[in-house]
Amino acid sequence: MENKIQFIGNVKLDFSAYDGQDFYSDGDIEDEILSHFMKGDQENFLRNDNRFPVLYHLSSLRNLLVEWFPIKESDAVLEIGCGLGALTGCLLKGNSVDAVEISPRRANICALRNFDKKNLTIHVGNLNAITFDKKFDYVFLIGVLEYAAKFTHTQNPQIDFLNKCKSLLKPDGALVIAIENRLGIEYFSGKPEDHTGKMFDGIADYPLSKGIKTFSRSELKKILNHCGLVEQKFFYPYPDYKFPYIIHSDEALPSPSEFSHYSDDFYDMNRPMLFPISRALSTVINADLYSEFANSFLIVARQIPSTQENFPIKIQSNNCLRKVQYRLRTEFYHSDSSSGLIIRKVARNVAARKHLQTLVENCEILSKIYGKECVAQTKLISDDTAEMEYVEGEIFEDYVCRALAENDFEKFLNAFEVFYTNILRGTNLNGFFATEGFNFNAPNRQYELDLNFRNIAIRNSKLVLFDYEFLSPTLPKKFIFYRALLVFWHNRGEFLSQYGITLESLLEGANLSSEELRQCEILNRDFASTVVDFYNQQYKKNRLPLQVK
Repeated sequence: MENKIQFIGNVKLDFSAYDGQDFYSDGDIEDEILSHFMKGDQENFLRNDNRFPVLYHLSSLRNLLVEWFPIKESDAVLEIGCGLGALTGCLLKGNSVDAVEISPRRANICALRNFDKKNLTIHVGNLNAITFDKKFDYVFLIGVLEYAAKFTHTQNPQIDFLNKCKSLLKPDGALVIAIENRLGIEYFSGKPEDHTGKMFDGIADYPLSKGIKTFSRSELKKILNHCGLVEQKFFYPYPDYKFPYIIHSDEALPSPSEFSHYSDDFYDMNRPMLFPISRALSTVINADLYSEFANSFLIVARQIPSTQENFPIKIQSNNCLRKVQYRLRTEFYHSDSSSGLIIRKVARNVAARKHLQTLVENCEILSKIYGKECVAQTKLISDDTAEMEYVEGEIFEDYVCRALAENDFEKFLNAFEVFYTNILRGTNLNGFFATEGFNFNAPNRQYELDLNFRNIAIRNSKLVLFDYEFLSPTLPKKFIFYRALLVFWHNRGEFLSQYGITLESLLEGANLSSEELRQCEILNRDFASTVVDFYNQQYKKNRLPLQVK
């Protein structure tokens, strides 16, 4: 290549280390993606395809993994293996961002999707052949370490590769690694290994491996310690680092019931499922083994501890499938005071700032109705961030399920009456969820549309509302009750079915006529279509039930 330096828009591409070889590719589909970027219709391509590489490379579902990192404007950032730039845009908060990509086709796509960024340079070639004239505050390896033996041909490729990465860090810089856990619970359940496509391959220590390898938590710790990266902070993206809904840390591990309300959707391939993963995770969490069997890891490793960074201990997307204007991120931090935790709600884009403001306004409205002690208080601290009071107490959904697990059916039924009379301010609950009529026009009413049992905590024997994002002054309480029951079944249906409870029996208790049920279904569809972006549906793959009984 004669011209070693090229530009696509403002992005600089440096081919000085490129030797003409392209070691990694998803095949011809990358040419299709490149073509769509050149025509400027990549969003249309994403919404009208169903192939996994399209979703993987183009979807914003992946952004939660790194968008929360506290990269400062003065920071120098290096991304090794940027691919098609799926996460590169999340790192461009730094003063300068250098990216390394071994494939020129992938580098071109990354440049096209960030063409207006003046602080991005993409180096095309093998990292081992590239020389940098500076050190970095952050070096990101997202889905790269497992390929170390493919491009580092030494006796200890992972260690030598990480030592190379460490040499690029400032003394207090951080190496950030995302990688699958070869002992992840989903691989025991039958998911084929991501890179080889063989069931149990990583668990069996890759008997036919040709260089690609993932590691357990203890193996990664040993490798990092050997490289002198002795300060290690482990995060656990769920369901994996590719499409995370929620990210835990050792300081905020999940509760046994936490994954019950997360969908086990997957997009890469049809999968066998030897057992329900959410149920197995509950067992693993109760045994204090979640950190060993999490499906994947996000690791922040350093040579010396940082004294400046304030990392959240838990990060979650309110709903990563919402439309752009409703996308918020929730971050949990340790408080400097004795108040426990701090919760921050963050607008994930400029369009979502209005929704964040709405959250604060909803807090004021609900506080007038229920009293401040029954509503988690929220205040804006910047245009894109609000702080919400952390409510210490049992989640109402867990309370209801615990009553059932304790065979206290009276307590179980009474919980619904408490919800209906205390939260919805309903009357006439006699017997099995009997409710008053369906009234759209009752005055002085403000209901939270997403007022489900997971958005209520029990504190000092009082019900406290939080995550009150959607209010309506006109919807009937019967619809809110219907939706709460629907979400309850979606979250805990498998558990409820063990006690002979069905969705039909729950809705029967709401005493809905056939016409009222029809109206509730329409209202629920309307709400979903207003808020949720369903473009991922065509990418979902099927479960192949192979349960061992």
